[in-house]
Amino acid sequence: MNKENILSKISKMSEEELIDLAHSTSDVEALNILAENENYEVRCTVAKNKNTPVELLAVLAQDDDVRVRWVVANNRNTPVNVLAMLAKDEDIDVRYEVAANENTSVDVLAMLAKDEYIVVRCAVAENRSTPADVLAVLAKDEVYGVRTVIAANENTSADVLAMLASDKCWWVRHNVANNKNTTAKVLA
Repeated sequence: MNKENILSKISKMSEEELIDLAHSTSDVEALNILAENENYEVRCTVAKNKNTPVELLAVLAQDDDVRVRWVVANNRNTPVNVLAMLAKDEDIDVRYEVAANENTSVDVLAMLAKDEYIVVRCAVAENRSTPADVLAVLAKDEVYGVRTVIAANENTSADVLAMLASDKCWWVRHNVANNKNTTAKVLA
């Protein structure tokens, strides 16, 4: 289908039909057109579509609407360089989604581990891609909620779990006891 035909069809669609199309299409031209729609829900759905090309995700990552950037940060197909850009977003929810995305680079996760907001640090602590050295740093976080998540992460090293086993917060100790990496010696 050529661009004029797509534009003609899209211009006659209701918002619900546009969202359905943005969800289901694999046609790159249609996705490009829908990505420019004035309705943020349509753009969000394009950002969520697994067929959206990475180049278009990069464009949507610069959308004025935070909800669109949030969905791009959440998309598993978003390239590492776009996630790195979104990690500097002013919005906490966007940074949270970058921190939770398993494709986020180690360097970006290390940067987000220092974020001022607890929920962002917790997302880094919970991310399966976060390396052991970053988890070790987060295990010393002053907020028990972050330490609690570290204690539950199956990638947390036995050494860090041993340290957390004596944490003053019972919930941290509880998660250490339930972590499969906790040694019998620590449990004793």
